[in-house]
Amino acid sequence: MPKLKTQKGIAKRVRVTKNGKLMRAAAWKSHLLEHKSKK
Repeated sequence: MPKLKTQKGIAKRVRVTKNGKLMRAAAWKSHLLEHKSKK
């Protein structure tokens, strides 16, 4: 059987930690930040 290809769209958006969990950026924090809470 051929190897499975990596889903490049998700590979660009997440990182895999040492124990296999996924790290991703928080949503709603990319632009138009002036009126958004700092917390």
